[in-house]
Amino acid sequence: MKKIIFIFLVTAFSFGAETIWEQNLSKYFNNQSFSGIHYFAFNTVDNNTETTYKFNVRRNYLTFKNKLNDYINFRITYDVYQNDDGDWDNSLKYAYIYFKKVLPYTDLEIGQAHTTWIDYEKKSSWKYDLASRVFLDDRSGANLLASADLGFKLITNLDYFSSAVGVYDGEGQNRNSEGKGLSVEARLTYHILGNSYKKDYLNLSVLGNNNNNNELESSNNSNVYGVHLVYKNDFVILSVQYIDSKVQNEASKDGYSFSGDYSINKNLNLFGMYSSFEDTKTRLAGLSYKINQNINTVAMFKNYSSIDEYHLGLQLKW
Repeated sequence: MKKIIFIFLVTAFSFGAETIWEQNLSKYFNNQSFSGIHYFAFNTVDNNTETTYKFNVRRNYLTFKNKLNDYINFRITYDVYQNDDGDWDNSLKYAYIYFKKVLPYTDLEIGQAHTTWIDYEKKSSWKYDLASRVFLDDRSGANLLASADLGFKLITNLDYFSSAVGVYDGEGQNRNSEGKGLSVEARLTYHILGNSYKKDYLNLSVLGNNNNNNELESSNNSNVYGVHLVYKNDFVILSVQYIDSKVQNEASKDGYSFSGDYSINKNLNLFGMYSSFEDTKTRLAGLSYKINQNINTVAMFKNYSSIDEYHLGLQLKW
């Protein structure tokens, strides 16, 4: 009889614990989402010596997000792509926890997080990052900053001011750090017409990056400073940027970029960019046609370092 009672109690306790566990799981994991961004392209590249024709997969972002409660959520983004040699490669793009209101008007992002500048520029002035990266992240441009890194970032948003201040390993999402130094990065933005990406805006930003023992620069200290102005209305997005960079024991380097995006109609856009850094000048022009809310196409011409690139791209978002 005692065995029967014992088995009954254990079963009841297990059932109750399982029910409580399921309730807790339901409570904390009922706001999950999966999404993807896939970019397929065909490139013709003429470098004055030979011409190549290649299909490639620029990006395959797979993202899982979960809202734990009103103040905490997390994100994981995995990327599968073809590298410069055409071989398949993969990396962890993002893996961070996001805490809202850790300070007044201020949120915290910690883990493999967005860096302070690249994410802002893509959201505010350049929608074609999968076809050609922004100036400071582009190999044919300045190529000085990464879009993600291990560390943390504090994000502040007010009606006419926003900022992002972060501390990172300093080597970007695709390089291992030896731990010899850290990178301190910041963006300060004055939203002249108000802080919103959903209406007209005119934003003036300054950015800074102080990277100690930057392993990409032979473990020398490096600094990047810049100013950026962007204007948007219902028809155009126009931006201009100037940057100055200095690597320890080397001469300073500076550069600039202009970009524009004109909406011919709700589906068709004309866009372009011109940039100059050291001896490299990059010219880019293209058309984008949005088939529906999930599929976008791009036709683009890009010239840099005596290289002509013709690009056809197809982007799928779900």
